[in-house]
Amino acid sequence: MIKINFLTKLIKIITIVKNKMKKNQNLIKKASTQSNLINSSRGVKESTIKDMIIPNIFKQNVKNNLKLRPFNEIISDVGDIQYFPAWAKEWRNSVYHYNSNLIKNFPIYDINIVKIIKVYFDTYFNHKFLKYKHILTRKRRLSFNKIFFARPEIKHTNSKAIITLYTFNREKVALLKKIKILSNLTKQLLCLLKTRGYFIFRKKKIFKSKTRKNGQRKLELRWGNVRVYCMGFLKKIEKIFFKFNMISLIMKDGKVLKDYYAYFSALKTSKIKANKETNKWVKILLKREFRLLRKYKFKLNLNKYKFEEKFLYRLSNVISKIYNKQIEFNIVNLKNIVFNTDLFTEISTKKIKKRNTKVLKIMNIMLNKAKLPRVNRIHEKGRIVKKVNLNLVENKYRTLNLKDILTSKLNLDKLLTKLYTSVVNDEFLPRVKANLNNIVFNGIKYKNMAGIRMEVKGRLTPRYRADRSVYRLRWKGGLKNIDSSYKGLSVRKYRGHINPNVGYSIFSSKRRVGAFAVKGWMSGKSYSTVSNNRMDLTAS
Repeated sequence: MIKINFLTKLIKIITIVKNKMKKNQNLIKKASTQSNLINSSRGVKESTIKDMIIPNIFKQNVKNNLKLRPFNEIISDVGDIQYFPAWAKEWRNSVYHYNSNLIKNFPIYDINIVKIIKVYFDTYFNHKFLKYKHILTRKRRLSFNKIFFARPEIKHTNSKAIITLYTFNREKVALLKKIKILSNLTKQLLCLLKTRGYFIFRKKKIFKSKTRKNGQRKLELRWGNVRVYCMGFLKKIEKIFFKFNMISLIMKDGKVLKDYYAYFSALKTSKIKANKETNKWVKILLKREFRLLRKYKFKLNLNKYKFEEKFLYRLSNVISKIYNKQIEFNIVNLKNIVFNTDLFTEISTKKIKKRNTKVLKIMNIMLNKAKLPRVNRIHEKGRIVKKVNLNLVENKYRTLNLKDILTSKLNLDKLLTKLYTSVVNDEFLPRVKANLNNIVFNGIKYKNMAGIRMEVKGRLTPRYRADRSVYRLRWKGGLKNIDSSYKGLSVRKYRGHINPNVGYSIFSSKRRVGAFAVKGWMSGKSYSTVSNNRMDLTAS
């Protein structure tokens, strides 16, 4: 009975409300926002009354502002510069023309071009021409004193092919280091000639003073009786000259040779050395010095000419016969091998290839060459909530039409000079140049190294052992992309599963026991699709 009475009352109320709504249409709008239409003692639900009163048309068009949204929502990307990774990391050959017959042969052409470039960088003079001992081809192939290069990156057009090479000139570094060591030894020799010999002579009272009329003293050289134990000092000088090849003796300081000759001529008068012996020593010294000087000069010049047009012109003529088009070289000399994965894996395999080498020791040495920047990891991996950048022209005005911009209070010329860099006067050139450099370098991503990883697998144990296969893994830093993994920003991906911030390469070799391979990964940081804020030139 209670339920029936309640329903009858409810039906009466509904009929009354409908009649009122037909008379006054404004009540429909109030019904959607009104919290309590009826205060019933039984506690009728508000939602049931609204569902019964509001028509279906208003239910569908009512705005629901209580939608779930992510915390790091990107509101606007308009005007932001997106960074596209290099095409060379995804494709070794980029073709901007179509020729089906030529594209089929690209894999074979790449193998042949690598061989040609390797022969070009490994060229050397004949040992008879330089007048030194012949070096075996196996030792020359395994030596580290040469020019290493990564796999070429080729960009094809209709008329020419642009070849980009990343090189590491280890030969030049070794030659300059050797000359530096020799120059330091010549300085030591000069000190020996001027200090050690002087004290020996002074001890034996060879120098005698003579007073002048004006009271000043003048040292005169008078040879006395010098004992035979001074020959030990001669042997020290002989070791320095003949054990270490003194090239820079003649290159930098010619006075050292004169002092050396004068020293022996003085000893000749003291009857320690005969006339023939001194002349023989000086002749051998000159012969060795000029021979070594000639040898290293030729090596340095050959190394230098390999990167100039004099020699590259002939290399381009050979490669142009393969592609039937012009060849243009873009050579990048790297200061460290960790900047390229191909160079890193190739040099590490050569070191591991030697007998009785400890794999873990070499891996640690190679990984220590990578210097990672010191950063605050908590701050670096923090989430980013992106907002609208109102400093950009695209967001500052309704449209990019000149009418909308000129109607504003600001002048167009002043606006563009503030937002975009331009050279106004010659007196502002140094400051503008610095700002331009900062903008360019801030726009380039992957500047800093985020991590490096090295994996070695294969037959690396000594011979006649059961556990022949070895697997070693070492890393430094991390390979994750910080922007996509932690900051929640969008990142452009390569084809497949390749990450844009990671470079990968593999290099294989063999020992007597068997074959092995080295894998290398390198990752970069500071990658983002969000560009840095524009720098204002007018700011002081």
